[in-house]
Amino acid sequence: VYQKGETLLRRQLGALSAWHLVNIAVDYELTTEDRPTLNRLPAASLIDLIVTGVRDQSERRAAPGRHRK
Repeated sequence: VYQKGETLLRRQLGALSAWHLVNIAVDYELTTEDRPTLNRLPAASLIDLIVTGVRDQSERRAAPGRHRK
């Protein structure tokens, strides 16, 4: 979805509940924060965290000569 645009990703994430956003962030390793910390964040912060994580992963994949972690 991110490849189709950040706005679309944010819109789709905005339709999800906070607990679902926490699961996405953890399951896709988009953060190093633990679940209890993430569960205290508002949905808007979780969406920012996910978008940032996806952007970072996308940039790492696109950068030639860089190794994936």
